[in-house]
Parts: sequence; C-alpha cells; structure tokens
Amino acid sequence: MNIKSAYPSPHMKASDLDNEEFNLTISHVRIETLGHGADQDTKPVLYFSDSPFGFQNGTKGLVLNVTNSNTLSDEMGDETDNWIGETITVYASTVSFAGKTVACLRVKFPEAPAKVTPPVGPAHSGPPF
Repeated sequence: MNIKSAYPSPHMKASDLDNEEFNLTISHVRIETLGHGADQDTKPVLYFSDSPFGFQNGTKGLVLNVTNSNTLSDEMGDETDNWIGETITVYASTVSFAGKTVACLRVKFPEAPAKVTPPVGPAHSGPPF
C-alpha cells in the first residue's frame, strides 16, 4: 500500500500526477474554505471538465496558490469567469518551503502545435491529372 493513499483528499496533490503532465480544461472556479481552526483560510479552487482525478462523487480540485494564480491571470486576465473552457497544463514540481524541498503543483499553458508549412515546389502549369 502506498501510504499517501491512506489520506484521501478532495484536492489534487503532486503525488496524484505520478510525474506526468496533464492538459485539463477548466470547468469552474470556486472559493473554498480550507484547513481547520487557526489554519483555516479561503482560496480559489479550479475544477476541470476532463479530470482523471476522482474523489467520491466528483473530481479533485486544484487549490490555487499565489504563484499559480498569477501564472493564470497573467495569461487569461483577472476575471476567473473568463477562464472557463480554457486548457492548462498541470504538473508536479518542487519548491523550497521552511528550509525543506517539498512537492508542489504548478500550472502552465500547453505548447501550441507546430505549424506545418507545405513544401515549396516548382509551379505546375498543366492540367490537374
């Protein structure tokens, strides 16, 4: 048994990604209360229409930290309603926190497919057969 599976979470964790990148389409953004007691805070959480990460009767959300929020808003604007339908790439990384290197989730935008330029050849002036 993987010990991380003993503590299910309604939110995505770096270990969920298994070192893969996922292109996911944003379905909605919701403000949620996270934590307990003195550690309680509200944060935006992204949900995806095509997420493979299930939790109970729904899918896991991606809690947005300031870094990921800034990455998204720099490209798509500050109004989260305008993010719906956009595709982003979610991937695992690491960050230094309190003197330790810890796993984290990061977002970026999928690379645009390379444009295919048709080969330039000699002009054909005859009939097309």
